[in-house]
Amino acid sequence: MAKKVSGDSNEMREFAARICRDYLYGPWKSVTAQNIGFKHISGGLSNLLYHISLPESLVEESKDLGEPQEVLIRVYGQTHGEHALEALITESVVFTLLSERGLGPKLHGIFPGGRIEQYINARPLRTGELADEKLSVKIAQKMAAIHTMEVTFFKSGC
Repeated sequence: MAKKVSGDSNEMREFAARICRDYLYGPWKSVTAQNIGFKHISGGLSNLLYHISLPESLVEESKDLGEPQEVLIRVYGQTHGEHALEALITESVVFTLLSERGLGPKLHGIFPGGRIEQYINARPLRTGELADEKLSVKIAQKMAAIHTMEVTFFKSGC
């Protein structure tokens, strides 16, 4: 993405529709800025997050083809500092590995300035929910799976 766009602008809707056409298949190939569902999601610390959905007229076709009906577009925020680019590359590699191993959202594509991924309709856990033993055990099991992953790339400084 040559220049940054932000918020709910028409330019961002156009960009989102193009990314969906370029990285997804089936009914996504015919989406336009005018017919996609488009919602800016708050909560990203530095990234801009967008929930993009197919128009109702194309939902059945996506089910038949096994394509997602909705996705998340993540546009990376400003990166600062001496190692900002390396951190962004590392994040992309880690996200890809977690996705491939079923430990994170499905990755649909990485584009210059961001990525397109599975949309998960969720909310942050409340403090009281974190005290729930069954939930805490599930979280611990997922964290253990992540931390015991075998990866085949060199990590410097370890």
